[in-house]
Amino acid sequence: KGETWWVEVASERLGLPTDPFVLVQRVTKIGDKETLKDVAELYDIPSPMKAGTYVPASSYNGPPYDAGSPDVLGKFEIKEDGDYRLQVRDLFGGTRSDASNVYRLIIRQAAPDFKLVAWAAHMSVRQNDFGTISKPVALRAGVTMAFEVVVVRRDGFDGDIDLAMEGLPPGVTARGLKIPAGKVQGMIFITADENAKPAFAIAKMFGRATINGASVTRPCFLASMEWPVVYAPSDFPTSRLVADVPVSVSDSEKAPVTIAASAGKVWEAKAGEILKIPLKLTWRNEFNGTSVKFKAYGTFFGDMKEMDVPIKAATSEAVLDLAALKTPPGDYTLAFKGIGITKYHPNQDAVKMAEEQLKKAAQEVTTLTAAANNLAGKVTTAPAAEKIEAANAAKIATGKQKLAEVAMADATQLLKTVTAAAAPKDIIDIVVSEPIQVSIKAAQVASAAATPNK
Repeated sequence: KGETWWVEVASERLGLPTDPFVLVQRVTKIGDKETLKDVAELYDIPSPMKAGTYVPASSYNGPPYDAGSPDVLGKFEIKEDGDYRLQVRDLFGGTRSDASNVYRLIIRQAAPDFKLVAWAAHMSVRQNDFGTISKPVALRAGVTMAFEVVVVRRDGFDGDIDLAMEGLPPGVTARGLKIPAGKVQGMIFITADENAKPAFAIAKMFGRATINGASVTRPCFLASMEWPVVYAPSDFPTSRLVADVPVSVSDSEKAPVTIAASAGKVWEAKAGEILKIPLKLTWRNEFNGTSVKFKAYGTFFGDMKEMDVPIKAATSEAVLDLAALKTPPGDYTLAFKGIGITKYHPNQDAVKMAEEQLKKAAQEVTTLTAAANNLAGKVTTAPAAEKIEAANAAKIATGKQKLAEVAMADATQLLKTVTAAAAPKDIIDIVVSEPIQVSIKAAQVASAAATPNK
C-alpha cells in the first residue's frame, strides 16, 4: 500500500504493427475462488508536444514529428496491500494475431529521467503550403539557426533542463534556452560569426538537469525527415534520428541579414519595468516589401507583440513590457525570428570561375591569332627553299588559333549558362537574431518610515 509502480510495454517501438494495452487488476482469493477488481487501464504514450496538423486554408502550424507511440507507459498507485495482476493485450485483437509479434513488459518503481530530441525550426509560410523538409546545420557566415528541442520526461521527472552544445567549429557558438520545470520545449541557437571561415565538425547537443540531488547529462538527438514531402496530407512525413550532429560553415555567401543586440552584454531591468534593447542590423541581400515582422523566442517572451523592422534599417529596438509579459525575476535568453522573401544569387562562384575561364580563353585567342598572322606574313617573304616549311608552320598556327576560338566560344556559352542559372531568385528565408541575454531583478518595494505619535 502507498507504492507507485510504473508499467511500460515496448512493441510498436521495436518496429512491429502492434497497439499494446495493459489492464491492472487486484486479485482477491476466498478459498479457491478468485475475484478480480480493475485498478487501472494503461494506453498509448502521448507525444510530449502537439505535432503539426494539416487542415484546409491553414498554414503549417507545428513540427512534423510525433514522438508518441501506441506502446504503453503509465503508472498505478497501490491503494491496498495484496496481489495484483497485469494483463497485456493488443487492441488490434485477432486482426493481427501473429506469433512473431513481441511485447516487452517492464514493471518498475520510479526511475526519473529524460530524453531530448531537436530539429531545425520550420517556418509557417503561406496558406495551403504543406511542404515538409529538413535543414542541416549548414551555416553561412553571419547567420543564426534556431533548433526546437523537445524533452520526453520519464517517471515523473519534472525539473529544469539546461541546453548546450560542444565541439563546434571555430567561429561558431551555441546558446540554449532552458526548458523550465514542467515544460516540454526549449530552443538552441547556433551562430556563425560574420568572419567565420569554412570549417566542419561533429558537435554534440546535450541537456543537464538535477535528478534526486545529482547532476546528470543526457545527449540530445537530431531529427530529420527521411525524404522531403511536398504535400504532407497525402504523403505522410516520415522522420528519423540522425547518428551525429554535423556542423559546417561556409563563407562563399553570407547571411542575407544579421541581427544582434547593439552590445554583447547582459541587459538588466527590474520586474514590471519596460526594457528597451537597441538592435543593430547588417543587410546583405535585397528583400521584397518594406519590412520584416519578428516574433520573440524565449520563456515568458513568446507572447510579445510582433516587432516590425523596416528593410535596410541599420538599427531597431526591441521593447519588452515585463509587466504585461509577467516575467518573474531570473536570467533569460531570447531571440527574434522573422520570415522574409529575399533575392538569392545562387552559385556566384561558378560565375567567377566562368569569367576567369573566358578571360583566359580570350587571351589565348589573342596570342595565337597574333602568332598565326605573323607566320602567315613570313610565308610571303620567305625564300623559295623555306616557303614549304613556313607554310606548314602557318597552317599549324592557324589550326591552334581555330581551336582557341572554339574554346573561347565554349567559354562564352558556359558563362552565359551559369550567369542565367545564377540570376537572382525569390526565396523564403528564416531570419533569426543572435541570442540576447536578459537579467530581471526583483522590484524594490518602497517602505514608509514610521512617524512617532506626538
